[in-house]
Amino acid sequence: MLMALFAGCATYEDTRPIVRLSEYDGIVVQNFTSVDPSLGSDFADNIAMELERLGVGPTVLREGLGENEVLVTGAITNYREGDVAQRLKSGNGLGEARVSVSVRVVDSDSGRALASYVVKDTTLQTSPDASRTGRESSKWLLDEVAEQVARKVANR
Repeated sequence: MLMALFAGCATYEDTRPIVRLSEYDGIVVQNFTSVDPSLGSDFADNIAMELERLGVGPTVLREGLGENEVLVTGAITNYREGDVAQRLKSGNGLGEARVSVSVRVVDSDSGRALASYVVKDTTLQTSPDASRTGRESSKWLLDEVAEQVARKVANR
């Protein structure tokens, strides 16, 4: 229920969503694949920062992969910046920013997938409705999705 309040109307598709992070020595967040490599790197940075902020227990790293670690990886499958002016003018969803990501959480030793998530969000789905305020950019939306992914990985 807390997740639903935080995420607004974001949609999720989960497979084996519970990962026991306490059983691992570290979490490695790799760059996400994206049409723009810097976008995937920034997204992974934000996930790592949020996992650290949440105090998940194991050390959170951005590179390196040792034994007994969890690997967080994935792809930004849809990223549309939208048009703030069009959002403000129309107020009906035109010009909305969109982000979709697929996430895989993998055991570094066995290569076994522990969980996978698909998170989709738009400025129209956020609370307060970002399509009416115009202050929320596609970058802001991507940061929001990174926080949602970190909370999913951390089981919060």
